[in-house]
Amino acid sequence: MINGIFSLAARFSTHPYFETTPVQERGRKFARSATLIKDTMINTIEEPTLEFAKGCVLLAYHYITAGELAQGSMLTSICVYYAYDLGLDMVDVRCIGDDGSGEDNLQDVDAWVHMEDLHRLWWAIWELDAFVATISSQHFGSTSPVR
Repeated sequence: MINGIFSLAARFSTHPYFETTPVQERGRKFARSATLIKDTMINTIEEPTLEFAKGCVLLAYHYITAGELAQGSMLTSICVYYAYDLGLDMVDVRCIGDDGSGEDNLQDVDAWVHMEDLHRLWWAIWELDAFVATISSQHFGSTSPVR
C-alpha cells in the first residue's frame, strides 16, 4: 500500500526534484515495486485482505492517471472482484435493524471507523469501475446496488 501511496504522491508532487521528470514517469518506480508485490501476493493469497484491496485500488489509480488504461482496467476488475469477495457491497445491510432502521451499534468509535473504512473502499472501487466502464463503453463490474 505504501508503494501505491508514493506512486500517486510522486505523480502529483510539485517538488523541484521532479521538475525534469515527465508527469507520466513520476512515481513509476514505486508503481513497479507495488506491482511486483501485488503479483506475488495474488498468486499466494486465498482471500484478499482489506489492506491488499486498498493497495490494489491505489495502484489502479496510478495506472489510470499515468494513461496506462489496460493495466488500470485489469486491476480495476480485480478490485471489483475483491469488493464482492470482502462483502463491501453488504456493509450497510449489517447496520440495518429488524425494524428497518439503522442500528445504533456504531456508538463505539472503533466500530464506526472500521465501517467508514469499508464504505470508502467500496466507493473508491465503484468510482474506478464507473470511470473505466465509461471511457471504454463497457458494462460496470460493480452492478450490485449498495445494500
